[in-house]
Amino acid sequence: MDEKDECNSKFLKWLGKIQAAFTWVIFGLAIVVLIFIPYLEMFYLTNNFLISIIPTLIALVLVAWYLLKFYTECPSQTKDLIKKYGEFHSELPHHAIIIAHKERPNNNGSYSDTDYVDGIDILINNFRTNVPQINYKVYEVGSKAKLKPIIENPNTTHLWIFGHGKRNSVALHDGGLCYYEVKEVGHKTFIGQYHCNSLFGTSLADYNNPDYRDVTRNARLTPYNRLAVRNKLREMGLE
Repeated sequence: MDEKDECNSKFLKWLGKIQAAFTWVIFGLAIVVLIFIPYLEMFYLTNNFLISIIPTLIALVLVAWYLLKFYTECPSQTKDLIKKYGEFHSELPHHAIIIAHKERPNNNGSYSDTDYVDGIDILINNFRTNVPQINYKVYEVGSKAKLKPIIENPNTTHLWIFGHGKRNSVALHDGGLCYYEVKEVGHKTFIGQYHCNSLFGTSLADYNNPDYRDVTRNARLTPYNRLAVRNKLREMGLE
């Protein structure tokens, strides 16, 4: 299978969707197990349903409260950061924080809030408060025509790619970009694909062989992405 066939394979796309769904199921089951552990412990100690269910209800309320708070506050805070601190010396070699939008903006010109929760705020806050401050720019793109020049730009030495996709491509509202289409770009210091990475496929990091990379072979969920971003900053000595 050549690169084009690999990227456009309906079978691999179907397999990627199954893999992503399986990841969400496992994640959900893990939460359920963690929440019901207090119930089982209390039921073992008291043998009373009403008393035993109280810790579980408290855990459910706390989890629901945290998720609601996070998915309400994080997108708005990240958008505010982008407006105020969207770039710093991007005319020089810099980190490209790429937000690849799969869906078109709504009537107000806003993109989905879920596009802003996977760690963009962590990067902006880290780069602008670092001493000395680190050069960066946030790029919001929805088309291949806008994304390709960013990746091909010799000044984008670090690529932090957020959105949706597979190991060998990133989704955009005009279809998407297969990474083989930019496989000849100059050497990058870092490439991180913080979108779903399917089991099969050749990643941009596979083509480019950067000094540092963060690419998996599985779906990437928000908690995992945020932790991965922090770990990668620490690994590269940028935190």
